[in-house]
Amino acid sequence: MTVLQCVPSLLGALLSVDGFDQSLDLRYLFCGGELLRMRVAADAAVRLGCTTVNLYGPTECCIQATSWVVDPALALD
Repeated sequence: MTVLQCVPSLLGALLSVDGFDQSLDLRYLFCGGELLRMRVAADAAVRLGCTTVNLYGPTECCIQATSWVVDPALALD
């Protein structure tokens, strides 16, 4: 799998699974639908070694209105 899109609560659960970060060859992680905490975003970007993008938009329409590429150096939760 090279692309993963999920909600932040699922991302947190996946990151807590032993070996999850070693079982993928991700290039992009897209995360939206709820609040993505910077600590989780930075942890994912570093551990998964991929471009991590925080998405925002009206959930009821599944539209992404804005996005932000996570800078792992900004882990300030």
